[in-house]
Amino acid sequence: MCSKSKVIIYKDMPSYTIRRKFKSRKNEVYLVDLKKADETVIPAVLKKYIGSRENKDKEALLLKLLAKEGLTVPKIYFEGSDHIILEYIYGKTLLDRIIDLEFNQDNHINNEESCLVFFKLIKWLNDFYRITEKVFGKGYIFGDINFRNFIIQDEIYGIDLEDSNCRGYREEDGGRLCAYLLTYSPPFTKWKLLAARQAVKIMTHEFGYNKKLLKEEMNKELYEIQKRRNITYTWNSSFDIF
Repeated sequence: MCSKSKVIIYKDMPSYTIRRKFKSRKNEVYLVDLKKADETVIPAVLKKYIGSRENKDKEALLLKLLAKEGLTVPKIYFEGSDHIILEYIYGKTLLDRIIDLEFNQDNHINNEESCLVFFKLIKWLNDFYRITEKVFGKGYIFGDINFRNFIIQDEIYGIDLEDSNCRGYREEDGGRLCAYLLTYSPPFTKWKLLAARQAVKIMTHEFGYNKKLLKEEMNKELYEIQKRRNITYTWNSSFDIF
């Protein structure tokens, strides 16, 4: 029998009750109350894949491999043909944490506090690249660097790996990180510009990202964001985060 500290593996579909539905662009995702064999109830996440079953298979495989290598990701409780039931990770989304930081710091960024958040995120991504390269022979990129796809406690958890793939390079993720950070509402504030500069410094100085590629990928993602949101951003180009 597994101890409580280990992953709970259900051979048959466990009993659960849906508590509420999460907002998701691609799938049906629910917070559920999951009944364990000893009748105790724990919160869990039911993720039902609407598109290709390959997305489910890929995400489930990545979650198992990453957990085995010690990276902080949700445990899998049950895997079905078109869905998985996952550990519910307590904590704030990275987006909520960034919003709190900006609200509390206003335009005067607390370098130590914000730096720690970005360092944890970029280190998690770096470990993700390292582990996938070790397992598959080629590093994956995360893909959807939406700050809602990360939960922050003492550590960072990546919770949505569906868009991860082996067809890119880490500067793509880094460029998206900067672009998303800059354009979350309200966009291009002084705090966000300072925070983006700080994130770039960590990526380039601590982890050896290529600065030129990073800037190209950020500009590419900014262009895509404007197209998706049907908006044009204007900001002081003299403020160079690079």
